[in-house]
Amino acid sequence: MGSIATQQLQLLQSTNKEEIKYVIFDYLGNRKGDTTKNILVTAPSQIQPINANLSVEYLRPLKNVINQIQLNNVDVVNKNPTFRYASFDWDIGTNNSVQLSGLLDPKPISGNYIVKSPVTEMPTGGSKGNPIVSTNLPTTFINLGSDLEFGFYYYFSSQILQDTYTFYVSAGLDTTGDGSIDLSYSFTDNKFKSGTFTDDEFFKQFTTNSLNQWVKVSQTLNAPVTTSTSVNAKISIYPPARNTTGFLFGANYYDAFYLGNKNTLGKKFIEKKTQGIFTLGVITEFTRVTGSLKQGKKLNTNNLKESLFLGRFEGSFRRKNFPESKTLDSIVNQEVINDYRASVKRYEGDFYRKDDSTDPLQFFNKIWVNFGTSTLQDSSSAIIDSMEYNVKSNTYKIIMHLPNQDDDILTFDEFYYED
Repeated sequence: MGSIATQQLQLLQSTNKEEIKYVIFDYLGNRKGDTTKNILVTAPSQIQPINANLSVEYLRPLKNVINQIQLNNVDVVNKNPTFRYASFDWDIGTNNSVQLSGLLDPKPISGNYIVKSPVTEMPTGGSKGNPIVSTNLPTTFINLGSDLEFGFYYYFSSQILQDTYTFYVSAGLDTTGDGSIDLSYSFTDNKFKSGTFTDDEFFKQFTTNSLNQWVKVSQTLNAPVTTSTSVNAKISIYPPARNTTGFLFGANYYDAFYLGNKNTLGKKFIEKKTQGIFTLGVITEFTRVTGSLKQGKKLNTNNLKESLFLGRFEGSFRRKNFPESKTLDSIVNQEVINDYRASVKRYEGDFYRKDDSTDPLQFFNKIWVNFGTSTLQDSSSAIIDSMEYNVKSNTYKIIMHLPNQDDDILTFDEFYYED
């Protein structure tokens, strides 16, 4: 055993404890104090193997561990796209509102909130009216270098089934940082450009007779050409015009309104950590191991923290007593490789809780198999992988394995994209 594993066993033998320190905060984030809990449970003194079915298997070592991060087709850049936080970070036109869905309103696509607009007959002669809803220009930053996409759902409520509605959408950019649009998207030329932004070419027309149901709209915009390094965007939806006149009843609704950069990298981001050494462009793998663990699809990663990927999270992380900062993905994968540097011992069986504790076992508990040094005494406590608890009989079906918390084994990382 290495130095860490030796110290771990000595600590178990001398204290019969394994403690976790919890830092307690109230709902406002104020620190209220600390508490320490012994999470170690020993077999057979505290939990007794029963039914003569305790078995041990040894899982083969891993050559590598692979994470598959499912990437978005579009990385959304506007805040609150589903209106979950009501009108936060939206520009809402006069007489329009973001509200909880009422009894007479359709059920929102994204949850509970929708944009509601009264039915109005818009004037003719090219006027589009004032926008119903727009993304907030100062906070909607786009990532230059890729195409954009906007989309939303609309619901036009009408009792006149022969109604046809026509409405418009515009897309503009602030490339100077002065809070005003200086480039707008020409749907005729399919590019952002300057001009008279009230001209028809700067409005995308949608015409529909799909009434009393949710309909999805999406539109791709070619990447802007600009020397600016910081660009804000604004997408606006304008009130619909009816092809009929007369009695007006109902309302117009909008939901799940987004703007984002289109992903051109691939459908998956792959994180691969391998036992071995990578120096000066030469890979030296440990050929004595052959196993590969491909994790299930994940939706977030620390390795794409500089991107616009929705599942990114920022920050650098460091393990206790380790000076170097790494991404959380790298640390977790290193721990998996550490566990599987050699054959992994895994137990499966039934147990009876026989001590005087009134608390059932939980997944944070560690189980130390200790029948004595002359019979069987594991060098570390086991991590619970799965557990089934029978309350009436006070019995457990447990699968658990022995981690290897010894010194890090040498590894190297690889990152790539897949379609």
